[in-house]
Formats: sequence, structure tokens, C-alpha cells
Amino acid sequence: MRAGDREAMVMRVLGPGGDEVVVVRGSRQRQLVAQHRAAVEGVLAGRVDPVRLERFRGKTVGGVELETDVDRLAVLFELGRMNGGPYPEVFVR
Repeated sequence: MRAGDREAMVMRVLGPGGDEVVVVRGSRQRQLVAQHRAAVEGVLAGRVDPVRLERFRGKTVGGVELETDVDRLAVLFELGRMNGGPYPEVFVR
């Protein structure tokens, strides 16, 4: 295991209700979130076959199950429940 592999980071995880901001621990979990987001964006844009989402079925990150249903993802997108990339913006005053 690499040093820092358990590093915690705040990320957006796309679950059944849309984006949820959670603490994600470890590089594998962070990579899973980013790969899922890229697959979802590709599917919704028509560039990626929806079957690519199957590898994420039943996987959970930060207590949130990754959404893989294409119809549900399309609705979440239309409702504005998907907000950009996996890293939320942080505003410091």
C-alpha cells in the first residue's frame, strides 16, 4: 500500500438521488468515483455504450451507491442533480 493511499478527500458521488458530497478515502475509491463520472458523462453524451456502466452496479463509495440506470441518470441530469465534475468547488472568504 502506498503512503497516503488512505488520504481523505471531499468528492461528489453520483447516487440514486443525484450528486452527494461525501468524504472519500483512498486512491482506489477516488479513482472509482472519477471513472464512474466519466462513464456517465460519456453515456449521456452518446459517446459511450451504456453497457460500460455495468461495472459500477452495486458499488458504493462513501456510503452512496453509484447510479447505473441510464434512464434515471438522464432524469437526474435534466433536473440539475449532476453538478459538474467529481470535485466540489470550495469558496473561502
